[in-house]
Formats: sequence, C-alpha cells, structure tokens
Amino acid sequence: MDILCIEACGTVQNLMDKRSRFAPSVTSLLAVCPVDWLLAPVQPGHAVPRWRMIRMLKREPKEPLILPVRDARVLFALKPKDYLGFAQTQTAQPHEFFCPMDR
Repeated sequence: MDILCIEACGTVQNLMDKRSRFAPSVTSLLAVCPVDWLLAPVQPGHAVPRWRMIRMLKREPKEPLILPVRDARVLFALKPKDYLGFAQTQTAQPHEFFCPMDR
C-alpha cells in the first residue's frame, strides 16, 4: 500500500513534531484501519461505508484491516510566514513536500 499524508501545521514547532513522526526508520510500517472506521460512511451524508470503496474487501469486516505500507509521502502545509522561513533554510527529506496554506 502507498500512502499520502497531509498535515496542516499551525506552528514551526508543530511541524517539527509531525516531521519526526514520519521520519524514515529501519522497521516496517503498517497501516491499521479499525473496524469502526471501515464501517463509517465515506463522506458525511452518504450511506456507502468505507470498506465498500476498498475493492479488496468482499464482505463487511469483523476485524481491523492491517496492511503493510510500501511507500509514504507527506505534504506539510504551513502558514505563509512559516513556509517562507522554513523553505529558505531547510532541505526536505525525499518523502516530504511543503506548501503554504491560507489558514
């Protein structure tokens, strides 16, 4: 499984905390999808549960879905002033992307 994470960072300290969570490691990464999450609707007001959108599940799950993560990318959204200062002084890791956000 490949994943894309989007993290909105309100402060530079918050960015640094979130970056450390996604730092590469020598251990395997597993994505755990709890049953309650799988059974919840795809979007508010829709009746289709998430598990139906995952084409590999043929029937309603009774236990969490656990999948190995092959590749992860993270988009960090920063306030414009933080983005400018950070982008001028830091180098992104290969899995990281940065962008400014309005709020």
